[in-house]
Amino acid sequence: MEEGTTILGRYIIAFVESTGDVSSVFKRKTRKIFEKNGLTVDDIEPDGQYDANKYADAMSEIRDEVGQKTLRQAGAEQAANVPWDEDINSVADGLRFVVQADREAHESPSGGFDGNYNFEMVDDSTVRVGIPDYSPYPVDNFKGVFDGAVKSLSESGGARISDADPKPGEKTAFEVSW
Repeated sequence: MEEGTTILGRYIIAFVESTGDVSSVFKRKTRKIFEKNGLTVDDIEPDGQYDANKYADAMSEIRDEVGQKTLRQAGAEQAANVPWDEDINSVADGLRFVVQADREAHESPSGGFDGNYNFEMVDDSTVRVGIPDYSPYPVDNFKGVFDGAVKSLSESGGARISDADPKPGEKTAFEVSW
């Protein structure tokens, strides 16, 4: 991700709050890690712009200290608490909304940043998500976000996530089915 790229504060706040749904200990640890990385959670305004690379560094440190499974669970909780627009009528609509929200949450100095994942429909109940090489965020958080979104939006309430072959320019990819 380009140096100087920012992220809206509401996404930082949502992530930190989601860690409290996992455990109070995890939330305290998350707040300390964010502070260590220059992001004091109590000072973050929802509509403010904050250093996205610091946010990514904090999330990577959380993954390293707490584990991938817990980071994924926090991502799922984050998506489960999304206030879905009333024009979202399907899981696919919701996942497109997640992708668009990610793109709109970030601003780069060059204006060239277009989000942290590639997204394509495979069939009516499967999407392929590719994580570009430039994305600094931990993959397990992405998997959690998509898992939580599917669980919130699908009638079956379940998501299946499986690895997929990355395309050129992607560091990894996965498919989400419901």
